[in-house]
Amino acid sequence: MKTQIIVDDLIYRRVFTRQQIMFRVSEIAAKINDDYACSNEELILLFVRNGGLYFGVDLSRALAALDCNPIIDTVGLRRYSTDNQGGEVGLSDWPLADLSNRHVIVVEDLIDEGVSMNFLYKKLQESPQAPKSISFCALFMKDNHGPLDFSLDYLGWEISSGWVIGNGMDSGQSKGRGLIDVYQA
Repeated sequence: MKTQIIVDDLIYRRVFTRQQIMFRVSEIAAKINDDYACSNEELILLFVRNGGLYFGVDLSRALAALDCNPIIDTVGLRRYSTDNQGGEVGLSDWPLADLSNRHVIVVEDLIDEGVSMNFLYKKLQESPQAPKSISFCALFMKDNHGPLDFSLDYLGWEISSGWVIGNGMDSGQSKGRGLIDVYQA
């Protein structure tokens, strides 16, 4: 396994191995299972595309190993900007599942500034299909994030503010998303 890689002229150092990630995912799954007593019909894991898909699949498999099989759906968000420095948030796709009176856990790979998740939280609250509850689960959260309008109920790790790739996260140019370890510039 490489301890460092170069992507787009940036040097990234490995900060988490696949084994560390999967161990933490199984701990998060156990906590979710305990918190919800695995009410399969009422629990929805809502993966935020695209990065949240990788973490979400790992999490759903860890839950399945605990005989917890929630409904899985996705939501698409987009940051409208001409560069990789933020921008206005918009919806690109809404979940197909009926969220009404169900417990929804939003599954995200990385909370960077918190702007996108604040936007999604507001949209879920205002939805005609208002969930019974809304929880947030992220594998990573940057230590310099902005104010959050929601509570982060499940977190893998808090990390520093450098660029992160691997396990679903990319360089902004869709490079590095498929790496099994996580690297940070």
